[in-house]
Formats: sequence, C-alpha cells, structure tokens
Amino acid sequence: MKIANPAKFSIYDAQTGNQFPSGDLVEVIAQRAAEIVLGKKPNQAGREYLTTREVAAIIPCSVSKVYHLVQCRRIPFEKVGRQLSFNRSEILDWKARGGASTPAPASKVKS
Repeated sequence: MKIANPAKFSIYDAQTGNQFPSGDLVEVIAQRAAEIVLGKKPNQAGREYLTTREVAAIIPCSVSKVYHLVQCRRIPFEKVGRQLSFNRSEILDWKARGGASTPAPASKVKS
C-alpha cells in the first residue's frame, strides 16, 4: 500500500506528548527498543540494568577495565546473547563489599 502524501500523517506519542511524522516511526521504535535493552527502564521484575559505560561511571574506572573484570568474572553481570547487562543493586552491593578485590557471585548467561 502506498500513501499518496505521507507528510499528512503523523504519530502521536502519548507517553512523551511528542508528535512525529510517519517517516520517523522506525526511528522512534528503535530508540524505545534501545532504551529498554540498555536498561534505561526497569524490566518486568522491577530490576534496573546498567550498560558497561554506566557501570564504569559508578565504580569509577574505564570501560575497558569493566570488560576486563567481566572477562575475569570478578564483577556480577548477566549476558543475554551477546549483550552484557549489569543489575544496579548487584553492582552497588559488589562495590560496597570491596569491588574488584573480592570475587563476584556466579554470573548468569541467558540464551
């Protein structure tokens, strides 16, 4: 189906109150998906997940150091496919216990 004049159509985002031209729909959906995947919002269980960059800011250290801690399994993390995610409360608990100076609890890998 081809729309004669797509500029006439727009999409209203009730959550933010923004209105987007229909051509931006894919970009809006991609942005929302990225927010959900990257842990910007709590998941169904109410647990908030962090990105590698956000963990580096909390610890504080470099992003490459976070990857090194994951590789050595010295930081709590979860892996869904190829995506790393970090539970905020687990990271804060880990940091309070001494961070990299203590072993992390067993990490979870999901397919």
